[in-house]
Amino acid sequence: MAMLWKWWKNRNDTMKEKLKMLVNEGRFEIVGGGWSMNDEATTNYQSLIDQYTWGFRRINDSFGSCGRPRVGWQVDPFGHSREQASIFARMGFDGMFVGRIDYVYKWARLWNKTAEFIWKGSDSLGKSANLFTMILYYRFFTPPGFCFDTFCGNRVPIIDDPNNVNYNVQDRVSENFPCHHLNVSSSNRPLVEEIHHVINNWVSQIIRIYSGSDHIEFDWLVGPVPVE
Repeated sequence: MAMLWKWWKNRNDTMKEKLKMLVNEGRFEIVGGGWSMNDEATTNYQSLIDQYTWGFRRINDSFGSCGRPRVGWQVDPFGHSREQASIFARMGFDGMFVGRIDYVYKWARLWNKTAEFIWKGSDSLGKSANLFTMILYYRFFTPPGFCFDTFCGNRVPIIDDPNNVNYNVQDRVSENFPCHHLNVSSSNRPLVEEIHHVINNWVSQIIRIYSGSDHIEFDWLVGPVPVE
């Protein structure tokens, strides 16, 4: 919220009214809402509550009740705690996104399709501390092939406006995206060549080559290693 506030206080009334309109119409949503994206390992409850109280006050003063955040956005702290999930649940949040977690744990959840789950934040508070949580697939970025904005480089963004001559949702949905269960699979498309090589149940690699790019992306996955 601190960065939004820094931008907000230097805008004229016309720009402020435009942003208020977007908030009231549900077209601009503030996530998190704290003054900062707090660390989850070395902070205490009082500091967390104080900084969210301060951020929420600025939001309410500027945008009213329509600006109230409903989703936690903890994508950059190095590690996550159930206490954070419990606080968000008690604040009335509907869910939370997390980003930086142990890579073995992350890819195990992606592999098992459990990257979305209900985090039980407190044994004593019960269901009132439960929070829907999602692990981001590709750090801060969109999953490969799903760029929505104009910062996609040579990759074609998804155009979801039916009135746009470049509308391409149906084409993108019908594309044959690679499946992880194949031993070797590849997908050749104008926007990217992507090769999945699964060596065994706990070693795999993904190579992505983008059209017109001078570099490739290489993901190497080891784990979870079988204990036996």
